[in-house]
Amino acid sequence: MSAGTSWSSARASARVAELAKGADLSWAGWNLVFLMTVTNGAGAKRNDAGREPSESTMVFLEVEMSWNVLISPDQLSPKGLLLRKSIIVRLLEDITNRKASKDHGYYIAVNELKAISEGKVRELTGDVLFPVTFTCITQKPMKGEILVGCVEKILKHGVFLKSGPMENIFLSYKTMGEYKYSGGDNPMFLKDHSKLEKDTIVRFKVLGHRWMEADRQFQLLVTLAGDYLGPL
Repeated sequence: MSAGTSWSSARASARVAELAKGADLSWAGWNLVFLMTVTNGAGAKRNDAGREPSESTMVFLEVEMSWNVLISPDQLSPKGLLLRKSIIVRLLEDITNRKASKDHGYYIAVNELKAISEGKVRELTGDVLFPVTFTCITQKPMKGEILVGCVEKILKHGVFLKSGPMENIFLSYKTMGEYKYSGGDNPMFLKDHSKLEKDTIVRFKVLGHRWMEADRQFQLLVTLAGDYLGPL
């Protein structure tokens, strides 16, 4: 599949589970959610039993990428399998450090190493540069997407949330509906018998986003306007 092609949730769930077995995932602790009842951006649908959905949509993509992997001389091996392992390990480290891109979104996992081209030796260091082609599972925020996140910080004008790899999500008081700010040692937003405070798990909808190149992350603006949105 090419960039921008949506990956089926069932396939993605199975593949990430397979990749995670025995792996040292740099993003351990992410709440990777694959919704089988997909929303249409206008609010979550009820499931077959007529109950409110317990999960939320999270769009995953499979993209094909080209990368240059640098291998030091001490990691080189005449044995093909050992060299391939070194290239894969370094590729995973590079992906982790890069974190995300504007075009692809957040890098979740390398799905398949498709090709390794002939290496080019750097004369001064002896390092070898291997051009590689691989497929990668990514998550890119989209307008209208329904997500679940955790409240990280409460401010008078809104709250900041975190959802999986996305750490810069802002929910303004203007898009909370009837929630009202309550200050003090434990600030929160209150509405009837519902409240938003630190560590509250919230379902919300993405209104818009922008890419922050300096931080290599997306900034999201979200809302609670819609069916089944709010604290869980």
